[in-house]
Amino acid sequence: RDKIQEHAKVSWEMLSSITFPAKYRNVPLFAAAHHEQLSGKGYPFGLSAQEIPLPARIVAVADIFEALSAKDRPYRTSSTLSQALRIMTFFVKDNSIDKDIFFMFLDSGLYLEYAQKFMDPQQLDEVDIEAVKAACQPRD
Repeated sequence: RDKIQEHAKVSWEMLSSITFPAKYRNVPLFAAAHHEQLSGKGYPFGLSAQEIPLPARIVAVADIFEALSAKDRPYRTSSTLSQALRIMTFFVKDNSIDKDIFFMFLDSGLYLEYAQKFMDPQQLDEVDIEAVKAACQPRD
């Protein structure tokens, strides 16, 4: 697990050593913080929800969806479209990812655009987006 989590820290270390133009000065934080969780239980910094920048929150949603649906992960089988989105509802309920960004990902159709381009046809199953959104209610 430590090895898997190391990539966020290494991203921070590598990118922080680069001098970016002013408008890109936060790129190291955005890249490193994509595994932070709104609950404060993420890594590498353990940031609180208020400390996680919007771009890192967006990357987190994209990264999780890609990891769940990817065909090339040797350590897991790829999820179907509906399975990937269902799993992501647990991340929302656990206060790991931003619900508003996840809903924007769904409402915009980006999830489907990505799926049609990068997922195998057998992964593309029917998804009831309203049911996915309803499943995002917080746990008691």
